[in-house]
Amino acid sequence: MSMTRILYWSVGMIILTTTIGMNGSWESSSGKGVPKQPAKEIASATWTEIKNAKSDISIHDDPIEYWSEMLVHCRIPFGNMIHQADNPSEAIRYFVDQFGKHGAEADIRWMWVGRGLITPFKSRPPDRGVRLFPFTVKIKMELSEHIARRCLRDREFLERYYQAILWSRSLLRNGRTPDSLSFAIELMGEGFAEEEGRWYWWYARNLILLAHAFGRDDLLKDIEPEKLNKAYLTFAKWYEENKDYLVLSKDGFRWKLDKKAKERGVPNEPEYLLEPAAPFPELNKEQIPRMWDAYYHLDRMTLDNDSILRSDLQWRARGNGASGRP
Repeated sequence: MSMTRILYWSVGMIILTTTIGMNGSWESSSGKGVPKQPAKEIASATWTEIKNAKSDISIHDDPIEYWSEMLVHCRIPFGNMIHQADNPSEAIRYFVDQFGKHGAEADIRWMWVGRGLITPFKSRPPDRGVRLFPFTVKIKMELSEHIARRCLRDREFLERYYQAILWSRSLLRNGRTPDSLSFAIELMGEGFAEEEGRWYWWYARNLILLAHAFGRDDLLKDIEPEKLNKAYLTFAKWYEENKDYLVLSKDGFRWKLDKKAKERGVPNEPEYLLEPAAPFPELNKEQIPRMWDAYYHLDRMTLDNDSILRSDLQWRARGNGASGRP
């Protein structure tokens, strides 16, 4: 087994100490005696630890080795924060609000907490297609809500987050053409129509990103975060009427309506969104190959971390102890 995977199991088992009770509240699986800390206090300390995380590049010539160490430096504190905060939701909100305030080096570490947690990599909600632990779903939904709310009130946050999403190839299964996102848009409609609304914030966050990708930011102006399902109906209708008449924006990161093509009734050839050279505009481009190569390879190794955690739990359940697999 690779050292990266062993480390990843360790991170997972730390996060695993937090579970969700039947009433949806955060509860500690290790007993009532676990000391809790004020959410904002531990969130602030955690963010300081994450944004200042360092590893000696001189001893890690391999970018995957270097960033695997950075991954652990970022994910372990985040898991500890959720476990120890007296209000994990407030702690997550504080964490989300730090993005875009401390520079690119801090923001790449923010992203490093987890592609599967931070980004809309999958079109389906967190519990579809794979059985996830309840706490994992809860964390993803809390992050989705706070990211959605922040995007609506802060256009700079939305633009920065969106560029990082494109760079990390995480826009709903790496949707790069209008047609490739049709399933995600259809699925979003089904999700918004659910009476329980349990995945509302998952789809709300995704709708915000797609509205931005298709040049329909006007749908997001002055809208209440809890009413994005109404904006979806307008967006879905517009998408069906115009998806064949779109062209790339000047920077190539978004689409816009080609009114002349629509007037002629002549569909355009699908144009692929360009991939940003960097996750953030001001990031030192000399660092990009190191970061991207590691991000991509580590991500492919650890994206489905829940299956790894399930496997480890099954191993432990068979009486093999708490140290993971041989």
